Amino acid sequence: MTLEESKTRLIGFGRFAEERCASEGRKPETFTFLGFTHYCSQGRNGKFRVKRKTSRKKFAKKCKEVKHLIRDMRTRPLKAIIKKLNEILGEFTD
Repeated sequence: MTLEESKTRLIGFGRFAEERCASEGRKPETFTFLGFTHYCSQGRNGKFRVKRKTSRKKFAKKCKEVKHLIRDMRTRPLKAIIKKLNEILGEFTD
């Protein structure tokens, strides 16, 4: 197993990254892995926590897919369209 040099880099990430980056006047770095963007944050108790949100690339792809689906289903009954969209969005949010 080898590392791809163009995709591999060291980033400031972890429990103390927010403090270090604040002293340097910048935000902590993020990284995208398995379709999610991981970033540093704090939980409700104020302790460090890694949070995740859907990556922009994955979200844009899904929006484009839904747009084409709606365009293709325009002539179908509204209930059928809603049922299909609920199936897709349910998979997306799980």
